[in-house]
Amino acid sequence: MDLHIAKATYKVNEYMLQYAVELLEKHLGDLRGKRIGVLGLAFKPNTDDVRESRGVELAKMLVARGAVVYVHDPVAVEKAKAVLGNAVVYVEDPQFLVDNTDAVVIATAWPQYEELNYTNAIVIDGRRVKKAREAKIYEGIAWA
Repeated sequence: MDLHIAKATYKVNEYMLQYAVELLEKHLGDLRGKRIGVLGLAFKPNTDDVRESRGVELAKMLVARGAVVYVHDPVAVEKAKAVLGNAVVYVEDPQFLVDNTDAVVIATAWPQYEELNYTNAIVIDGRRVKKAREAKIYEGIAWA
């Protein structure tokens, strides 16, 4: 049996990474040398599992485009280091990441990310973080 819906869902999910990059380029132009923050490296909140993580895959894509990538995750940093190594800058304070990057992508819906001040940021939100909608520029992805 051919699972058309499952294949289509997978294809859309894979495209969302590219779409996030396209939105960053829309607002920042060429990403080479730009400081991009990725909030969330675990594939979902309340785990340190980075397998199939959108945040990790996005960080790799951004590094390949020459961006300086800052990352934060409350619990998955050690496992992410095994995959990303020294290609990214690991940040302990998520507000520091928001305040010191040219744009931020929210890749995991950690509750801590609802507490941040995004008012001066460019935010690409892949996880429906309500507080992020207060950003200077806000783009929500992965939902209609």
